[in-house]
Amino acid sequence: MSSNLPTHTRCLVLNKTSSAVKPTLHDTSVKRRPIPTLEENDILVKMVAAAFNHREKDLYPGIEDDSVIGCDGAGLVIASSTISDPLLHKRVFLTPSRGWKANPQRPEKRFTVIGGTAYPPIGTMCEYLVVERDEVIEAPTHLSFEQAAAWPCAGITAYRAVFIKGHVGADQNVLITGIGGGVALTALQLCVAAGANVYVTSSSDEKIQKAIREFGAKGGVNYKHQDWPKQLHALMRVKDKSNPDLDVIIDQAGGDICGKTIRMLKLGAIVVCFGMHAEPAIPFTMPNVMKNIELKGSTMGSQAELVRATDFIAKHKIVPHISHVLDGLDDAERGFELLQDGSSMGKIVVRIAPKEAKL
Repeated sequence: MSSNLPTHTRCLVLNKTSSAVKPTLHDTSVKRRPIPTLEENDILVKMVAAAFNHREKDLYPGIEDDSVIGCDGAGLVIASSTISDPLLHKRVFLTPSRGWKANPQRPEKRFTVIGGTAYPPIGTMCEYLVVERDEVIEAPTHLSFEQAAAWPCAGITAYRAVFIKGHVGADQNVLITGIGGGVALTALQLCVAAGANVYVTSSSDEKIQKAIREFGAKGGVNYKHQDWPKQLHALMRVKDKSNPDLDVIIDQAGGDICGKTIRMLKLGAIVVCFGMHAEPAIPFTMPNVMKNIELKGSTMGSQAELVRATDFIAKHKIVPHISHVLDGLDDAERGFELLQDGSSMGKIVVRIAPKEAKL
């Protein structure tokens, strides 16, 4: 390996807090850290871009003070412990989790998400990162570094919800709730590419219209209206009188989604929940049972599924939607403000390497 390789990297890390206020609000700062020596099967990635997720804002259980944050990131492989490694000089993104390789039902080992945790002790918001070579995936050629960084976490979560749990296919009617976030938007893109008829809900009429104009949704309703299920069913009847009911719901809110939509769910319809951002429970009643409705929980998936998902977006030239690109780690703190604001539609990305930098 070249002796010209960098020895230190700047990173965005969590600062220790002594606050007794709940929920605890954590600060971050940019710090300089030594780059670990490459061990067997390790590679060194020059990080070009990293993306925020809501887990950075909410700081899920298991966070570790003084750890590097970020589970999404893309960059260029600049060194390897493997002689003549075919990954050298390749554009890659990191797999955002550990412990789930290929089992279609569950992780094979302890499941963790990288960034902000003690294990594994890495995060993507840094200039250089040492990682196992089998924990990166080559970025599709149609994506920029920023777009590749925006893909993994939202991509695998959406792909598993849509195809592994929801079995979405051509000509099916699909409802995606809470359109605007990275997972919901990605799910919309995947469903449209699969030939499904997609409807959306949001608290923002602007986001609904953007989903229709730019992403191919058939229509949508504002869930702030008490009668939104009735409005949606009426809209679906207008769009297709012969096929006015739902095959699949991809939900992130929780609450009485099965009860509110019971009149428009087909026999045997599937309701997939990948989050409960509004309410922490989903009632499931006898009318749902009598209609043979399937309620399925869904999370991130396996690395094998992420590879298949990446092949899918390469085939269909799907591009993750980015709302903001922040300039450098020193500007990354603004990403938390944008997440907290909640008005953005799409991913928030940090460009780590300067645009004029030679890659």
